[in-house]
Amino acid sequence: FVAHTWYWGDTHLRNLGADRAKQISPLASTAALGIPFTLHQDTPVLPPDMLQTVWCAARRITSGGVLLADDERISPEAALQAVTLWGARQYSEEDTKGSLVPGKRADLVILDRDPTAVPTDEIPAISILATVKDGEAVYRRPPHPAN
Repeated sequence: FVAHTWYWGDTHLRNLGADRAKQISPLASTAALGIPFTLHQDTPVLPPDMLQTVWCAARRITSGGVLLADDERISPEAALQAVTLWGARQYSEEDTKGSLVPGKRADLVILDRDPTAVPTDEIPAISILATVKDGEAVYRRPPHPAN
């Protein structure tokens, strides 16, 4: 639940001190040990926004602007793997979900920008253009009205 860094990081700093607060979701240390992990939100505690989770994992900044353990940041690519392939693996569904390869279900979102190619601070502003479930578009963002 890496969004703790943003939503409750400042509270952890006040209540637990910097040394303990910086240990929230030690993703880079976990990855360095070769341990796969998943990322999630506890909806309805937080809105279901996986791009925000990717952003939190890559930045580790509290809402008050404090960096919590720079050495525990992970790349947006690693965070996306944690919400896709490793998420499927957690449910023993990696043979049918989690990556885009022939034979797997075509469940995906189409974004207006690549979260691995934009500055990390821009990840929350990425828009979902469409959602595809089992190869069928189940959501398409309405077109912007002409000015």
